[in-house]
Amino acid sequence: HTVREVMGIFKPSIGSYTWIRIVATPVFRSDDRRVKGAYAIFEDITERKATLDELAESRQRLVLATQHTGVGIWDSNPRTGKTIWNETMYSLYGARHGQFSGDADYWLTRVHPDDRERTGHERRMALDSGKPREREFRILWPDGEVRYLRSTSKVLRDAAGEPVRVLGTTVDVTERRLAEERLHSTLESIGDAFVAFDRDWRYDYVNAQAERLIGMTRGELMGRVLW
Repeated sequence: HTVREVMGIFKPSIGSYTWIRIVATPVFRSDDRRVKGAYAIFEDITERKATLDELAESRQRLVLATQHTGVGIWDSNPRTGKTIWNETMYSLYGARHGQFSGDADYWLTRVHPDDRERTGHERRMALDSGKPREREFRILWPDGEVRYLRSTSKVLRDAAGEPVRVLGTTVDVTERRLAEERLHSTLESIGDAFVAFDRDWRYDYVNAQAERLIGMTRGELMGRVLW
């Protein structure tokens, strides 16, 4: 049978290894089928191996970085319906390895019922448009605890424009969202009018007292330019 082997040859003159890939095929005698020799192909794969080693090191550095920063990374295949998670994703969803089969729709079953329809729609919009998307939604842990997640994704397409891969990151923003809710609760309870604007001077927040003072509802004001 054909033998494939990779071996490193150390060269003192350059102080490093040259990596060789060998493919050998035996040659048999016609009378008794005993091996009488072999054909061999030698291929220098030093550059290829260096590239693969560098890629493996980069992946390991990424794994270490995401573990310490709490960033979940996922890789989804729209054609097969399968998704790969890194370790942090399991922590974010409060899931064990045995609970996640790789089904791309698993995460949607963990989304809070009140956010599920919107989040599913946003995912379909991302696949259709191909533009990077960012969304926030609530999930339910197995013990019933509600967590807030922010997910960013990018769709990769083939030459025909069909989605073949979706790469994404997910982070927990629960503490930030709870702090915002406490702030909003405080702003709604004060007797003064309070408004906030984004960098383009569009209304970003209006409390109840400001609604009464301006004479317009939040729905009418939000997103409207001040000037």
